[in-house]
Amino acid sequence: MEPPPGRRFIDGCIVFNGLRSIFYSGQTLEGKVNFELNSPLHIFAIDAVFLGQGNVEWTEVQVETYGHVRRDKNLKYVGREEYFNYAQRLSQGPSVLQAGSHSIPFSYSIPYTCPSSFKGEKGQVTYTVAVYIIHQDGVTKEIIETEFNVIDPLNLNTGSPDIKNPLVMEFDQVMSCQCFCASNPLSVTVRLPAQGVCPGQVVPVTVSVRNRTSVELVKIVFAITSRERYRSQQPPSEYEPPEEVLTTLKRGPVLAHTTRDFVFQLAVPDFLPPNMDQCNIIDIGYFFKVKIKLSGCNEDMEDEAEICIGLVPLGESLDLKNHPMADKLPIGPIPDPNNQANVAPINQTFVPNQNTVHRFPSPIPYPLNDKSNHGSKNSLVGSYEIGFRTQNVNTSENRTLPYPVAGYPYPGLPQGQSPPYPTPQPSAPPPY
Repeated sequence: MEPPPGRRFIDGCIVFNGLRSIFYSGQTLEGKVNFELNSPLHIFAIDAVFLGQGNVEWTEVQVETYGHVRRDKNLKYVGREEYFNYAQRLSQGPSVLQAGSHSIPFSYSIPYTCPSSFKGEKGQVTYTVAVYIIHQDGVTKEIIETEFNVIDPLNLNTGSPDIKNPLVMEFDQVMSCQCFCASNPLSVTVRLPAQGVCPGQVVPVTVSVRNRTSVELVKIVFAITSRERYRSQQPPSEYEPPEEVLTTLKRGPVLAHTTRDFVFQLAVPDFLPPNMDQCNIIDIGYFFKVKIKLSGCNEDMEDEAEICIGLVPLGESLDLKNHPMADKLPIGPIPDPNNQANVAPINQTFVPNQNTVHRFPSPIPYPLNDKSNHGSKNSLVGSYEIGFRTQNVNTSENRTLPYPVAGYPYPGLPQGQSPPYPTPQPSAPPPY
């Protein structure tokens, strides 16, 4: 009698070439599924399924009143979209895996139309690869699954021209000490050299103060904040959690009757800003905020403007060796949608385990989308689609995906036997 399947299949794991589980949109994902068998195993097939999807979900309390009786009802909001759902067969029909170690390679070209990986308060964008070793009966299967991360690289040099323009914020206020006193103006101008910045960058903030009043500027507070917005499809709605402060800088005071020009250095924190341009259910925006606190009973002056935080700085090439997060970035150059030479080859040579009685073909090439989709919803108001710009979103519209999801033409099953799992379809939920 054969031992139970769980005792034959041990130490299964998925490893990626380069040992980093993070890739750029448009980059080729390559790796291996490794496992050991302590006895021979008859298999029907070995499949790899690559899935990229976004999900949002939150619950709100809705108050209902019936006959003067109040009742609280929990209303659930959900949204989902797929970026790819691709099945790839790694074996040729039924065969026998002999006892010992096995390492089976796979590769998949991630579409350029994928947003960055993201995990937030009410939603996430995740990417997984799952390998299914299906036993001879076509039903029993062993599953090895792991997540990987994707970065949709935003190059500030190829984005909207407004990103390169300075950001200017002006504050003007008229002060009067008494009803019969003459009013004197107070003006403050804050200027950034560009509206696009990158993590780790030190941004010079120029402040010009023209204070002809007796009021003192107690302090000036600069901040960079981020905001998230989630969109549900059933029922259609939006949710925005409180903003997060990424960094702050406080300076002051500035005395009364003073005309001064200052230059302050504002450091952008080191992090990998997700680019959600290709995501329709999650938006992320970044804002530069200024708050000027005045002495006495005068109201504070404050304003904000949306900025763009990208991956490749202005005036620099795609070489990110000096990036502050270089050790967290994918290995290799950023793929160019207009230059397929920058994309790693998909096919590779594979020498099977000498104890096996079958051969694994090279993985199937994946058709790439050549269209450039770089951009970000975290850019400037009025430049192009951004995170917090008013948009007319038709949540009931089904998006046409620019890539196939049907996958590999699998061999037929024995007569009268149902497939152990559904073949991925464009609008179907995850197959497993």
